[in-house]
This record gives sequence, structure tokens and C-alpha cells, in this order.
Amino acid sequence: MTIINDPDIKEFRELYEKADSFAREVADFRNEVVIPAHTQLRYAGHHFVKAMSHEDPKRAVRNLKDAEGHCRRAMYDAAEAGIIQARQEIGAFVHEYRNQNIQEVVSDLLDRLKQSRKAGDLVVTGRAGRESPEAHVEEEYMPAFRRLRDTVDTLEAARPSLNALARDRRLESRRTLQRNLILIAGIAVTLLIGILTLASG
Repeated sequence: MTIINDPDIKEFRELYEKADSFAREVADFRNEVVIPAHTQLRYAGHHFVKAMSHEDPKRAVRNLKDAEGHCRRAMYDAAEAGIIQARQEIGAFVHEYRNQNIQEVVSDLLDRLKQSRKAGDLVVTGRAGRESPEAHVEEEYMPAFRRLRDTVDTLEAARPSLNALARDRRLESRRTLQRNLILIAGIAVTLLIGILTLASG
């Protein structure tokens, strides 16, 4: 018979499902399995089984706490991987369209780039040994990833409009060049006629 209370089991199950769901969410965004996060979830399952099977109440509670800690670590690892991937995609997009005014299509681009920089700072701070970054995963890291994923989606959605604007500008540039060439040719012909008229007179 288990010595872990039902509310504790329910709380762990909810946390595990949240961590697993978020790890899959990031894996879907990155088109790959988030290996560190899933490793943490395996550890969480291992400690949970030990908690359920242990007869020493203190050890059972400690194992349950360890299991919860691994769930939070899984969410942190997933968020970190997602933030890094999203920042790379945002940077690549901005570089690709560096000769265009992206704000014509994505009006809040500067705010989104600030969010990206802050998310990058968050990851650096976490890696630099911030005290328990896992404790802040649901309030800071997961929302930061989701904001950046939204930015990636927004930028990708803007791609056709930016490409169309670039085509329109190239077309207008060619038309302007053609008009200028016609104007120059007209002036040249007028001058030539004038010179020929003077020469024949």
C-alpha cells in the first residue's frame, strides 16, 4: 500500500503531463526530439516509481520531490532549447531581409527583437548558475519560448508580403530606369537635331 497521499500523486501527474506536453511542443517547433528534456522525464518516472514503492515515508517523499524537480528541469531544458532555436530563426530571417524595411509588414518588429534579446539574456543567466532557474520555468522560460515561437510564425507569415514588396520595388526601379533612358535619349535626339540644324544652316 502506498504511503504517498493521493493529492501529491495528482499534483505530480499534472506536473509530469505539463512537462511532457511542453517538451513535445518544443520538439514539434524544432522538428526533433528534445533529448535532454525527455531524459529528465525518464528520471522523473524513475523517482516516482521509487516513491510509490518505498516503505520509508521520508525517502518516499524525497523521491517524489526529486521526481517533481526532474519535471521542472525537463521544462527548463525544453524552454532553453526552444528559445535558442527560435532566436536563431529570427536572426536568420532578419539577416535575409536586411535590405528591406521589415517593419512595413511587421509593425511591432522592434518590440519582438527586444523580447528575443531578453529571452537570450534569460538563457545566459540560467546557464551562468542562476539560483534554481527551474523554479522560474513556468513564469519566465516557457512564456519566453512561446513569445519567440509566435514571432517566428509572424515573420514567416510576413515572407510573401516582403517578397512582393521587393518585387514591386525592383519593377518600379526598372521602370524608372527605362523612363530616364527614354528621357535621356529624347534629350540626345533633340540636341542632335539642333546641332544638325545649326550645321546645315
